[in-house]
This record gives sequence, C-alpha cells and structure tokens, in this order.
Amino acid sequence: MRGLFEHLPDRRRKSWKILYFLLPFGLAALTLLLRRPLLCVTQRLPACPFYRMTGLYCPGCGNTRSLRALLNGDILLSLRCNILPLVLLAAVILLYAEWGALLFGGKPRRLLPRSARFWVPFGVLILLYWIGRNFFPLPPMPLSPG
Repeated sequence: MRGLFEHLPDRRRKSWKILYFLLPFGLAALTLLLRRPLLCVTQRLPACPFYRMTGLYCPGCGNTRSLRALLNGDILLSLRCNILPLVLLAAVILLYAEWGALLFGGKPRRLLPRSARFWVPFGVLILLYWIGRNFFPLPPMPLSPG
C-alpha cells in the first residue's frame, strides 16, 4: 500500500486529492437527492422471514428501520433499531481516513483493526447483542412515515 499513490504523476495525484475532498459532499448530495425514493423503497420491503417463523430477531432485524431513522436524521432511534448500520458507517469512515493518510503522503495508518484479537471479541459482542435483544426486547419502535 505504501507506494499506491507515489508512482503517480503530480497532476494525477492532485486529481485524487480533489476527489478525496469532493467525495463526502457528493455522497451527501446523492443521499439528499435519493432520500425520498430510498424511504419509499424501505416501506415496501417484506417483513423478516426469520422473525415471522420464529418470533425472534435475527441479526439483521431492524436494519431497515435503522436506515430509515438515519435518512430522517434520528441517530438515537437508528441505534435503538439496530446498531449494525452505524457500526458499518463507522468502519467506512475509518477506511476513508486511512485512504486520506495514504493519499497525502503520510505513513500508512491502520485505523480499522485487522487482527483476530479485535475481530473475534467484536464478533462475540455482536452475538451477545443478538441474543440479548431477544431476551430483553425494547418496546416496539415506531415506523416513521418519512
């Protein structure tokens, strides 16, 4: 990874740097433009088959409600529905910061852990979260019309 951008000519490296700065604004604008269609699509998704058959939440149960809450700007409701979309968003932000460190000539930084010493306990915590939300369910969450 160290030499990923070093071999590029200055003009092309500058283009990558401009892209790096414009990417968050472009994604934010795209999200705002597609907010209503995304909310409409999330209203029409079928119910979770695992939940319908067993009455238990699967690890993905609540992801749609969580995404809807994020699109409506309600982070706390998003966390209450399911924490995994926000965990994924945090991982993407860390990878984006790693790319920036590499692009701007700094030492390659590993902000997102890559060792099993992190991911195995993380997986155990996600498993405990999944089990815990079935034994200690929160009151039903409103489905905001968006």
